[in-house]
Amino acid sequence: MKSESRGPSSPDPRRVHVLHVIGSFRPGGVETWLVNVLRHVDRSRFQLDFLVHDAAPCLLEPEALALGARIHRCPHVRRPARYARCLGRVLQECGPFDAVHSHVHAFSGLVLGVAAWHRVPLRIAHSHTTAARESLLRRPARWCYSTAMRRAIDRVATHGLACAEAPAQDLFGRDWRDDARWQVLRCGIDPALFETGERSGSARAALGLEDDALVVGHVGNFHAVKNHPFLLRVFEALLDIHPSAYLVCIGDGPLLAEVRSEACRAEIDGRVRLLGQRRDVPALMRLFDVFVLPSRLEGLPLALVEAQAARLPCVISDIVTLEADVPGSRVVRLSLDRSVGSWARTIVGLARTAHTGRPAGPSPVAGTVFDIATGARRLESLYSSACHPPHDARLLDPMAEGERPC
Repeated sequence: MKSESRGPSSPDPRRVHVLHVIGSFRPGGVETWLVNVLRHVDRSRFQLDFLVHDAAPCLLEPEALALGARIHRCPHVRRPARYARCLGRVLQECGPFDAVHSHVHAFSGLVLGVAAWHRVPLRIAHSHTTAARESLLRRPARWCYSTAMRRAIDRVATHGLACAEAPAQDLFGRDWRDDARWQVLRCGIDPALFETGERSGSARAALGLEDDALVVGHVGNFHAVKNHPFLLRVFEALLDIHPSAYLVCIGDGPLLAEVRSEACRAEIDGRVRLLGQRRDVPALMRLFDVFVLPSRLEGLPLALVEAQAARLPCVISDIVTLEADVPGSRVVRLSLDRSVGSWARTIVGLARTAHTGRPAGPSPVAGTVFDIATGARRLESLYSSACHPPHDARLLDPMAEGERPC
């Protein structure tokens, strides 16, 4: 399958031209953040393109195209040589690019290696998650791949970003703070979308929810790390305390059908709403009374930031970094070793406080590091450095003195 491109036929040479490499444009934390960046970056100065690994269009692509992005497809991730040729062809035929910004974790080693070969001056590896180290140790081939890719990133990346400290350590090593290339950049949201006001009874009715019902909300794609089976068991215990409650889950993924079947087996499917992929998450969050995130693995979950922006009380697993907390928010962390009954009682207790009403007005995220305006300005500064390279030219040219990228 040949690479495919959609969007404007050629970039404006007067703008800084950046290629973001992502897995897909399905709604998710990273993808939602990148669309936010695209909305808020100065598009008169910066042209953002996206190379995706999905072979077919996804839900967020029309908005990206409408904002002037170009989308290139390179679905050959299981064939490294073919992938490298595909990416190289995009860099040659759709550039020149001033920067390649890769969001595909360890695979960024290959992405940035190809970018270095094509002399892209700014090469950014971005870590959004933490890998499961235990599973790597149990799978020697995976460990070798991961180690090789991290070494490649260390060799060819000019910069590295991470959403939190743990993802930074995962991709850049325990001593990442000693290397000026590596920095933490919080993924931000548009706080204006989450300004709270009166809750719409008609919006609840459209989902079959009574206006006075207790609504437990969750946002996350259906992958094992999000721990949906545990969430269902917690909700089943919660119904013993509050029989008229509902669970509303937003997201899609390979385990969605399994979770739907499990809800049927537990005979709680009438109280569970599985909404799939949605583009109106801010509006839906206004219908929640409490947000629950029992993840087994996270970097820094953007959905949790969104929930706090909407002034929702949050009950989350204690593996989620404290860096995700917004000042003044109500966040309770519980161990996954605690009983489902304990989780259920905590959720009900917090949800009851929400029924007194959430204060209207600006979101508490406004003006913080989680405000997309803050993050967009930092990215603009970083991308602009491609036009003003550092004095150490060897940093930008890995082929100097006979070297070759991995």
